[in-house]
Amino acid sequence: MFAVKIIVGIACVYCSVKISSNKANLLKNRYLFWDSLVEFCSLLLQELSYKKRPIKEVTSNEFISIDFSKTLNDYYLKNEITLPNYLSDIESEKVISFLSSIGKSDTESQKIAINTCKIDFENIATQRKLDYKKSYSVILKVGFSIGVMLFIMVI
Repeated sequence: MFAVKIIVGIACVYCSVKISSNKANLLKNRYLFWDSLVEFCSLLLQELSYKKRPIKEVTSNEFISIDFSKTLNDYYLKNEITLPNYLSDIESEKVISFLSSIGKSDTESQKIAINTCKIDFENIATQRKLDYKKSYSVILKVGFSIGVMLFIMVI
């Protein structure tokens, strides 16, 4: 009977740590998404100034965030936008309006618009990075603590 309690206790610890790590990884993915968006803005500014490749070639680059790469590929190759669930409605609207505005005006207007959006996105990325740094380890520690507490209660 005691062995069953130990196994159930270990399962409780594992499940609570797994749940908390999934929650913590959402914070990480959210930060990486915005960081990749800032990187994309920088890349677009370079393209507008020097290389002037088509947008589909620019979006074929790999970014840190897999979610952001998927969003770009879906939007520019399939003409449909799929945003990650962890973005708020306001954040989603910003991303959609930014992506839909690319290539709709002359080069100088695009540079100004991209610079403006880049500054806004950098602010959001900085805030998400702070959220990530503050909360990531706390969420993992709380998850482990809850698991240990459940382990003790089971035994």
